[in-house]
Amino acid sequence: MSEDKVKQFEQLVAKYRLYNMEPEKRYGGDGPVDENIVEAVAALNALGITTTASCGGHIDKSLGAPMLQGILEDAEKDSMQRAKVVELMNEFNSGRDEDYKLILNNITSLGFRIENAISDKVDKDAEVLFCAMSEEDQKLTLGYVEHYEPEGRARVEKIVIHCQKEFADFTQFLKEKYFSS
Repeated sequence: MSEDKVKQFEQLVAKYRLYNMEPEKRYGGDGPVDENIVEAVAALNALGITTTASCGGHIDKSLGAPMLQGILEDAEKDSMQRAKVVELMNEFNSGRDEDYKLILNNITSLGFRIENAISDKVDKDAEVLFCAMSEEDQKLTLGYVEHYEPEGRARVEKIVIHCQKEFADFTQFLKEKYFSS
């Protein structure tokens, strides 16, 4: 493993962590890069794949699965990046759990949006939990999930945690690809 590659990767990770601490330097209304996805963002960027959005998945303030996205609005670059991502995902997914494997969101026609195969179920289950609450609890829950009924929330949390583990494994895979290339 070359020192230059290690240094470049560490610089990218530091850049995104600094980005999180300096909101005034973010583009438009961009939010921070979740800590548990920072290294995946850095690894994709180091491999020449530009990310434009990411989420590490949440069980604390919302119930949502992780994702990585890159949409540059340049058809040629988007197509090239998508092809690279498909190649990486096919290699990574070989022999992995079908329910949680990483897929490209089929709605995204430009660039890519990597998510777990089960991400739609997370979104639908969280919506069902939200809709089952009283109007008052819905207002209280807009930013946080403590009002969700415990059994349903625990079920969705378990799925999100499994999705996060799959992304952690993908991050490790990306780092190994980067450092071995």
